[in-house]
Amino acid sequence: MLLCRRWDAPEKEVEWIVYIPANRRDLQLEIVHKFHHMFLHPGIGRTVWGIVGLDVWGPIRLSSNDENDEKVWVLTCSDYISHFLVTKVLTGCSADDIVTGVAEIIAENGLFRVCLTDQAQYFVSKRFREYLAGRSVIHCVTTLSN
Repeated sequence: MLLCRRWDAPEKEVEWIVYIPANRRDLQLEIVHKFHHMFLHPGIGRTVWGIVGLDVWGPIRLSSNDENDEKVWVLTCSDYISHFLVTKVLTGCSADDIVTGVAEIIAENGLFRVCLTDQAQYFVSKRFREYLAGRSVIHCVTTLSN
């Protein structure tokens, strides 16, 4: 591995960067090995369950007769890399219900890194945003579409 001075660094602030000649495949493989294996770089193998989308479906009536007006909502969590889908049936769709459902999904399947949702009231609530921020999950919200 060779070090060279960064070309746009000021004279007084010398910055050194790794330079790997194009014809030195052995050095390229060494760098890949050090960064991906020794330093546990996330890499492609670790991005499964990294970016997920959350959505809520409902209300869904459990009975067709009018006497029993019980409704449920279905929280879906889909991984954009593997297309793995997890669902949770919820009895309500408040921010607390959504946080409880997401907490159960995380407990059963592991923590994801990025979460994409729409602008539903429960997803943009302070309670939901604080829950994700407390677990270092990046929350992205879609824009409104016509």
